[in-house]
Amino acid sequence: LSQDDLSTTVAHVVFDDGSITRAVTGQSNLQEQILPGVTLSGSQRRILSAMLQDHCAGVDIHLVGEKGVGKMTIVREFAAALGYQRPRIIMCHGEMIAMDLLARRSTDGSTSKWLPGPVVEAAVHGELLVFDGV
Repeated sequence: LSQDDLSTTVAHVVFDDGSITRAVTGQSNLQEQILPGVTLSGSQRRILSAMLQDHCAGVDIHLVGEKGVGKMTIVREFAAALGYQRPRIIMCHGEMIAMDLLARRSTDGSTSKWLPGPVVEAAVHGELLVFDGV
C-alpha cells in the first residue's frame, strides 16, 4: 500500500520477498512483522492487502471461507500489521444471543452482578474483535 492508494492511511504494508513490514501513521520507524515464520500464499497476501485497505477506509470486514484455508492466519497477520497484540476471538454458536456478547452475569455466593461482555471489553480496551463460526 502506498500513500497514493488510500485517502486516509493508517498503516503502510510492504510485501518484499515475502516479508511484511508495517508503520503506523505517526511513528518514525518501520517495525518488522511480529509473527515470524509465517509465510502467506499469494492469495492470502491479496486478501490481507484488501482487508487493510478496507480497514483504512473504515469498512467492516467479513472474511468467509472453508475450514482450514487460513482465515485465522490472515486475521493474525492483519492484527500484527496494525499493531494489535492479538485479536480477541469469540467462538459463536447457534444458541448465542446478543446479551452473551454485551454483558455477563457473575455470582458470588448470594450476590449477583452484571459485568461487561466481550464486545464491550474489546471496545473499552481498543482490541480487535473476531467473531469466529458466524
